[in-house]
Amino acid sequence: MISSAHCALFSRELANTRGSDATTTYMAEQAQKIADNCPDASITIIRGDDLLGQDMRMLYAVGKAASNPPQLVHLKYRGGSTDSRPIAIVGKGVTFDTGGVNLKPTGFIEDQYMDKSGSCITLSLFKWVTENKIPINIDCVLALAENAIDSRSFLPGDIL
Repeated sequence: MISSAHCALFSRELANTRGSDATTTYMAEQAQKIADNCPDASITIIRGDDLLGQDMRMLYAVGKAASNPPQLVHLKYRGGSTDSRPIAIVGKGVTFDTGGVNLKPTGFIEDQYMDKSGSCITLSLFKWVTENKIPINIDCVLALAENAIDSRSFLPGDIL
C-alpha cells in the first residue's frame, strides 16, 4: 500500500514540475531510471528526426521547434504469462504547450506545463506495476513534446 502512495506522489510531483525542468529529455530519463530498476522491463526511446522514420510526423511536428527534441518512450514489462496479451497505456506528454504559432492567451497559458499529466500518470502506473511485480504484461507509451514557438514551428493549416 505504501508503494501506491509513493507512486501517486511521484506522479503528482512530476506533473507539477514546470516545463523548463521537466523537459522531454528529463521525462525520458525518469522512464529510463524506472526501467533500469526492473529486470523484467525494457525501454525503447525514439528521439527527434528518428520519429520521421517511424511515421510519427505529428509528434515530430509538435515538438520540432523546441530546444528539447520530441521523444516517444515505449516501456514494456513482462510479468505475466507468455501467452497473455499486454495491456497498452498511452500518455500525452506535452511538457509545455504554448500553442505554437497560435500562441495561447493570458489566462490559458500559465498552467500548460500540466499538459504532460497523462504521461506522468502512465509512468507512475508503470513504476507501480514493476515495483510490485504485478503478474501482467503491460506496454506504456509516453508521447513527449514541447509545443514551442519558433521559425521551425508547424503552421495552422499544415498537412502533416
